[in-house]
Formats: sequence, structure tokens, C-alpha cells
Amino acid sequence: MKALSMLMSRREHGALALLLCLLAAACGGGDAAQAGAAPPAMREAATAVAAPAQVAKRKTPRARALRGVTALDVAPDGSVASAGADGSLQFQAENTTSRRTMADASGVATTALAFSADGGLLVSVGRDSVVKVWNVASRTRLMTLQGHEHPIRAVAVSADGAWVASGGEETRVMLWHASTGKLAKILSGGGHSSFVNTVAFSPDGRLLASGDAAGKVIIWNLVNGVPRQRLDEHTDEVNSVAFSPDGRVLATAGEDGRVVLWSADAGQKLQVLAGHQAGVRALAFSRDGEWLASAGEESRVLLWDMATRTLNKTLAADASVNTLVFDIRRRKDILLAGDENGRVSRWDVARGEQR
Repeated sequence: MKALSMLMSRREHGALALLLCLLAAACGGGDAAQAGAAPPAMREAATAVAAPAQVAKRKTPRARALRGVTALDVAPDGSVASAGADGSLQFQAENTTSRRTMADASGVATTALAFSADGGLLVSVGRDSVVKVWNVASRTRLMTLQGHEHPIRAVAVSADGAWVASGGEETRVMLWHASTGKLAKILSGGGHSSFVNTVAFSPDGRLLASGDAAGKVIIWNLVNGVPRQRLDEHTDEVNSVAFSPDGRVLATAGEDGRVVLWSADAGQKLQVLAGHQAGVRALAFSRDGEWLASAGEESRVLLWDMATRTLNKTLAADASVNTLVFDIRRRKDILLAGDENGRVSRWDVARGEQR
């Protein structure tokens, strides 16, 4: 992502901002706000005007009580970003114990994080309805992407760093150009009827999976922006979706306590993994796709052997787990989990030992 080289000049930004303000009065959209901590040379690009959000009518989703560590991600160099329900947004470099706080953090609870492909940028979303793009080195905000009208629950960055997807307490998913911050597409037609809780790109960037509070999962074709498959298996809110590293399998999980495996191409149900006794909040595949980790309201993490699609190990956690991520750059599979007690735990998956 080459955000700095693609930003518009202040004169162009001002002209377009004026035009967008006029359009916003009629369409309900908005232009991108100026980054609070970035110097004038880092003015963010204006977004396209978004269509008004459709109000979910089928089901009233439950309010999410956020506690502890609410989001995690690991950069290619092993650096870890973590966010909390208290609005904290921290960055810890590899082989260090000190944590640095991102500047200009608003104090609003963060719900999801995602590093860019090169680890130079970090994208965060939360209860304030905007997508924030941070420069990791300077710990300052580069861009604020506006278009959502309600709190955001999910964000993902494509493997090639070209796209950012976001969704939340609306029935639509937004697709952004990562390099400019401009809105590229709104995924809505024939899609969700309730709040969007989770999004994930396929490894090749051709597909996007999103899960909602009505228990539905949509696989979108990003070439034309229309649904490719609609997966209807969960009986309650879908909290997490994840593609396997080879892109062949999509895993979904939610409040019904089930983890479901699907053929990503055909949208065919492959297997239901039963083992949780309460809602599942997070999923993560290991680098080689050998392991699938799942966790949630129970104080434990389940490790599934994807070759046999059976439960292999159970890892004891200190509290309910909100978020999971593998450190995929390592030869050994290291799993990180953020829990409601505010702790980030690490496990050597092969040994089943906490580090």
C-alpha cells in the first residue's frame, strides 16, 4: 500500500470536498475527514459518496458487550497490534516487551484490526463508524475513511494489500481502495438482511466472505460485486469467517456454538465441527492450513486437525476469548489469543504449551 504517494493535493482535496458536501446533502454520504495526527503532506483522500444504509428488519441483533482485548493481528515481521474495549490501540515490536500506543487514539472501543501486506500500515475499526489507517512507524493516523453511518464490527485487508473491506451495524459491506482511501464498491444487492459481524478475503483476493447477525454467510464475487453463494446453516449470529491458506475451504462460526466447513468454490457444506458448548467468537487457520483454531465464550481454545477434520487439542484459556491469530511467519505454529481479562496468551500449537 502506497498511501502517501497517492494522496491528493490540498487544492484538489478542497475542491472535491466542496463537491461532496453538496452531494451529501442529497445522498447522505460523506467525504473523508482530515487525519487528526498527520501533517499537511499526509492529508487523506476523499471517499466516494455512499448510498444510505439499509436498516436491518428481520432480526434485532444482540448488543455486543466488549471487554478486555477485542482485536489482534500480527505483522509479517512478528510485531503484534492489540486493541481493547477501553479504546486503547497498542503496538509491540518483535523481541521487545514494551508496548507503544498509537497517537490520536480516540478512546472509542476497537472491534477489529488488520495489518497491510507489508506491515507498514494498520487498519482499525470500532464504535465510531469510521475506518482508520495508521502508519506503524510513526504511530500516527494517515487516513480516516468515512462512509458507514453506524458502528463498524469488522475489517479485512486483501493479501496483496490492494483492498480494505469493512462492515458493521448496517446491511452492506464497503470495499475501499487501500492506496487512496477511496470507496470502490458497496456490496449490498441481494446480500445481508442484518448487521455484518465479520469479513474475510480469499487468499487470491477474488472473493470476500461476510457473516451477519441473522446467521447468514455471503460469498461475494469482487469482480462484479454480486453474491456468488449464500450459505444458510447457522441458527444464530455468525461471528467469524476464515479462508484456508489455499483458498479451498471457508470456515464459519457463531453463537450457535458450531464451526462449519464449506467448499469455497462451490458453497457446499463439507462438515460441521462439534465441540464447543457455547458461542464461538473467533477462528484462525495456521500458515500451512494444518490447524484451525476456534474459541469464544468458553475459557478454552479448540484446535482442529484439518487433515482428518477432528478435534486434536484443547488449550485452556484464562477467560472467554474474543480474538485469535496465528503468527504465520514462524516455522513453528504460534497462536495468539486475546481474552476478556485483557490478556494476550501465546501457545506453541504442536506442543500444546503456553509460552
